[in-house]
Amino acid sequence: MSYKIITITIAVFFFGIFSGFLVSKYYAERLCEGSFQEGWNAARNRLISIGGFQGVHDDLEIKSISGNVISVSDNKITVKTIPLDILSDPVLEERTVVIDSSTKIYKIFKKSDQEYQEEVNRMKETGDYSQLADSADGSVSMFYNKEVNKSELKIGDQLLIEAENDIKNLKELSAVKITISNSSSISK
Repeated sequence: MSYKIITITIAVFFFGIFSGFLVSKYYAERLCEGSFQEGWNAARNRLISIGGFQGVHDDLEIKSISGNVISVSDNKITVKTIPLDILSDPVLEERTVVIDSSTKIYKIFKKSDQEYQEEVNRMKETGDYSQLADSADGSVSMFYNKEVNKSELKIGDQLLIEAENDIKNLKELSAVKITISNSSSISK
């Protein structure tokens, strides 16, 4: 009699394991419909809707990014960017920037103290403040942009990259303007 009980117990045990496997597989497939990114986006949208996260909204166009150069080739650079929001796709933290013949590349330089003071004095004397058109706050800038060749782009440079179209979700983008603002050119 004990042999029958053992056999029935083993059969019930394996039936339970097999049934559990089938049920868990069925529910796992139903719960995992869609991609990881869809789930991530759903969580992000939920946080935005309840005010728990103030990220970049889907309808907002982004036409500029900033970051550091991590590689340079003939007509492309790879940039480690600053995330647009903390829940953005991590793949977009590293972007490829295409440089063509129409891309303008500028480098920021610091004016000497003497140049700056002469400019301030000249503006005071003449009353001509027309050169302040580029100044956001109406003051004389300590810096100026100089157009440079793409050969000036070096690994580690800090860049501001501007594009013509929305680049928020693009891994590769075409730049219309690149501004190099590394500390070595600004501190001179």
